[in-house]
Amino acid sequence: MKRCIAALAAVLLSGCATPVTEGPEVSIDARNEETRRQQEYVLAVRSEETARLLRIAEHVKAANVELCHRRALSIGAHFESIYDYAGQMRAAAKAVHGVSGKPQVTWLDERGPAAKAGLRMGDQLLAVNGSRVASGPKAGKSARGLLAAALHGSQNLQIQRGDQVFTFDIVGRQVCGYPFFIADSDDVNAFADGDRVVFMRGMMRFVKNDDELALIVGHELAHNVMGHIDKSKQNALWGALGGALIDIALAAGGINTGGDIAEAGAQAGALAHSPEFESEADYVGLYFAARAGYDVERSEEFWRRRAVDNPSSIRKTTTHPTSVKRFLTLAATRREIAERKEAGQPLLPRLKKDSPL
Repeated sequence: MKRCIAALAAVLLSGCATPVTEGPEVSIDARNEETRRQQEYVLAVRSEETARLLRIAEHVKAANVELCHRRALSIGAHFESIYDYAGQMRAAAKAVHGVSGKPQVTWLDERGPAAKAGLRMGDQLLAVNGSRVASGPKAGKSARGLLAAALHGSQNLQIQRGDQVFTFDIVGRQVCGYPFFIADSDDVNAFADGDRVVFMRGMMRFVKNDDELALIVGHELAHNVMGHIDKSKQNALWGALGGALIDIALAAGGINTGGDIAEAGAQAGALAHSPEFESEADYVGLYFAARAGYDVERSEEFWRRRAVDNPSSIRKTTTHPTSVKRFLTLAATRREIAERKEAGQPLLPRLKKDSPL
């Protein structure tokens, strides 16, 4: 049977149209060399994007830690080993970052505790507070776990730099306890899930400057700080309970809904107040960016540019407010922030009595 299928495929393919020009031949060596170059280029660009996001997120999280109920200790450095990269990208990682089997500094906040203590890019981590970092495929995870385990006070890091070994006592700083990541997607989007924040690469390319990126960082951080994800889950639960009561009542009358109304109620509940949550994240998030020292002037222009990609958002409210409302809300918030600065008042959003802040 397989031979018959192969023969039939060969006959069909023999009738396909073919190119009519003779282009230049490309050698295997040339293809391999360009493969290497492109992998290194991809990694270098993505590393720059990640470093940019981590730097701005670190500043926003540190500036607003007093408003966060979930906190973490940060030294402003990230450690990776070659095993943190996919197999086909490890050679590029070694070429771009010089990584090896030992975890080393691949990102450093120039204003953070680690940089101030003297750590440098490329420094290899040997031990944290006397605990040796694991070697091999678990090296990076081991390093990050040991650093995360220290919640207070000073951390003693044993570092190898070239042929020399140093020790550094680094006093970490408290930041909002929500890590930031980048996902491989061209979508101009970012989301918070209550525990972390994820940016799509499309968003990283869309924002014009660091001030605009800080606006989106503040918005997503606000979702987590304000408990919007938990509130949506609570609303979904209430919607499901209401729908279940209707399912039960209909079942008593001989109508079997199969739980469809409970499911619909859960979906409706999850979406309840979603536009309001987004507006609140816009409002609080702009304060977060301003408190971190970023320029929020003309921040609302972001939503005019977004309307170009999604013109229906100008008039249509979905899970998010219209781009018109978001533009006007940010403009009003920006003016409110400017007035507070001029009056010498604390940069704090106006809160209701039941605010999680």
